[in-house]
Amino acid sequence: MGGKTSLFSVAVKPTQHFDYKVGKFVVTDLDAQVVPISTTKPGVANSCVTYFNNACAYPTDFAPETTVGIKFRMSKQVGGWFSGRMKAPNIAVSSYSETLNLIDVSAEAVVVPALAMVRKKSDFSSKEMMWWNNHGRFQRNGGEATGANTWQPDVFEFIEYFRPLVKDTSAGEHSVWSMASRQSGSSAGSDCLTDTSKVLGIVSTNALGYAGGSPTFDAGSLEYKVAGLHYAPDGKTLNEGTYDLIIRSDVARCLYGFTKAPISATIKVVGEGGENKVATVMVNEDSKTGWIKMAAYGFNFSSPTIQVKLTQAKAPAKKITITCVGIKNKKLTKKVTAVAAKCPTGYKKK
Repeated sequence: MGGKTSLFSVAVKPTQHFDYKVGKFVVTDLDAQVVPISTTKPGVANSCVTYFNNACAYPTDFAPETTVGIKFRMSKQVGGWFSGRMKAPNIAVSSYSETLNLIDVSAEAVVVPALAMVRKKSDFSSKEMMWWNNHGRFQRNGGEATGANTWQPDVFEFIEYFRPLVKDTSAGEHSVWSMASRQSGSSAGSDCLTDTSKVLGIVSTNALGYAGGSPTFDAGSLEYKVAGLHYAPDGKTLNEGTYDLIIRSDVARCLYGFTKAPISATIKVVGEGGENKVATVMVNEDSKTGWIKMAAYGFNFSSPTIQVKLTQAKAPAKKITITCVGIKNKKLTKKVTAVAAKCPTGYKKK
């Protein structure tokens, strides 16, 4: 860490495919990434991120506590959820044209611990060979490497398999700033979370592995699974996790059937054994922007589930006023104002 580069590679890449039903190309996904670059070759082999002044630009690290902000136009065909490698994000979405939205995102870069080990192919177990065949291969430091992508469903099994082999210790760490669309399906647990006609929110973490889609809604909680190795490369320092969730206020109210009254929330980081892991939590609703921001920082890894439960104080019961007349003397009248207004003895409701 500690890079102080002032050069950055910025890429905002949409994915398109030809939709035969409508007879044209449609945008289905989007990936945005900012990478600090250096034209000085690092100590280990690394491929070029881009070229700068006709020289290979190698990836390097952000300076500590760097905040990155980008603004870009995005097809309105891309909506739903975004996942990210960032901390304390802010997002603003506005209409740019009939077909495009303007997205303005700023956030801190995060440090992501890495899992790596050297292993001869001849020593692969059947499961390791299966991953080798399923996840493809890429060149790395004079050899070939493979591994589950951080957002794929089997990343959790992958991490648990190698955890004891690497002594639950990260091989290294690097700083990252990225975001990508993650359109959720019916498994999200509520139709409120599957609307792709608008941007619903961003869920971001520095975890080595994380759930690939939106948070799921289960038993009144928004749940998100993350996983990572316990220790930093020194084998002693605990890796600390970050988790941020930004969700549209109207989506949260849709989930719970809330009114427009203020919303509060509780966040739990629940370990595999059901214990709560220590974390600093923050919740804030901005009525001006229409977003609710929730965060949990400083928890330790294994394979915890992060649970967010939103609550709203019940609105005070409305008082009503009734008119009562005397039972024996109808000229006598009284007005009674109360939540459950009743006529006194000797009177009846007019």
